[in-house]
Amino acid sequence: MSPSVMSHLWLLLCLATEIDAGCGIQPCALCQADAETPELSFLQSSLQLAAVGPKGNASKTAPVSRHSMGPQAKAGLFQIIPNTEEPIAGTFREKLVPVAAVLVFPLAVVFLLLATQHLPAGFYQGGESNASRMLQSVRLPIPQARMASAPAASPVCGSMLLPNSEAVLNGSLTAIRTSKRAVINGSAGRPLLLAAFGVSKARRPMLRVAYQSCETDPRCSVEVVDAETPRFFIYGRKDVLYGSMEPSPARGQKCLIIKHKDLSILRLEVASLENVEVEATNPHDGRRLATAGLHAQNDQWQLQAEPGADALLILSCILAVVRLWPSETAEQPRLSGVDQVSEAADQGPTGRTDEVKSSPTAPTAS
Repeated sequence: MSPSVMSHLWLLLCLATEIDAGCGIQPCALCQADAETPELSFLQSSLQLAAVGPKGNASKTAPVSRHSMGPQAKAGLFQIIPNTEEPIAGTFREKLVPVAAVLVFPLAVVFLLLATQHLPAGFYQGGESNASRMLQSVRLPIPQARMASAPAASPVCGSMLLPNSEAVLNGSLTAIRTSKRAVINGSAGRPLLLAAFGVSKARRPMLRVAYQSCETDPRCSVEVVDAETPRFFIYGRKDVLYGSMEPSPARGQKCLIIKHKDLSILRLEVASLENVEVEATNPHDGRRLATAGLHAQNDQWQLQAEPGADALLILSCILAVVRLWPSETAEQPRLSGVDQVSEAADQGPTGRTDEVKSSPTAPTAS
């Protein structure tokens, strides 16, 4: 922009401020310069309005300078008309944009702060590679109650597993210790399971536990495969090998470890063989899974398992320790697979005699 144009704009600004009736601003030094300069010729021609007659004829007087004009002429020449029109209301989009900006921005800041609080401590250190590794390490927290109720391994019988409630089994202590068929009742007091003691096809002591209504389909079986150690094999339904049970080298019959797929899943702590007082715990963290012993009533034995514990597996292992241990079975005559017992005490609730099904001699793990 040339200096002459800038000076013209400055003169117009000063003139507009000078004619304001309410302000007492004095003309500046530039405004007091001679108005006859060639640069201000256009302004002088515009100020000829003060010399124009009523009929529109131009006056013969000399050109009027800006400073020779009266206040009224200046006010009339530069009269500012106020805008009395009401502003037109904006559209819906024009109103929505600022409102949305006011609401969305604080919410975005809050979500950003919440997201940064859950990042690991070293997320901002080590560059992009470290940040990606830290993000991969973030996992959702697992509730402790669910972890406590989750089984350590697949159950030997899924239908007997109660993940959200305790399992209570009870029966006669005398029948458990001496009878060849012991009825195990459920929590409601009705017969639920039948434990049959006998020998396998290989003439080994064996225990089979089946539902009371389906004796020919045992759900869990325990067989002594090594009388010197001793060592037990545990079978599931249809004689599928589930795992093994071995005594602790230091404590013998007082402590036994149950394994499934070569992993320790259960530990039995025997407090009393006479009263069948046993505690089942987790071998890794020592968490108690079940307790067994005499109930408040006389001659009533009870097993109480925690939610998620394999009650059928624990029951079968406890009965096997009490009845199939070599020191216990050596004093009793072994039964063949087809022997029948005529004693009334050895008959089940249906009047059927003891008949133990043979087991495979060479089990294979599934």
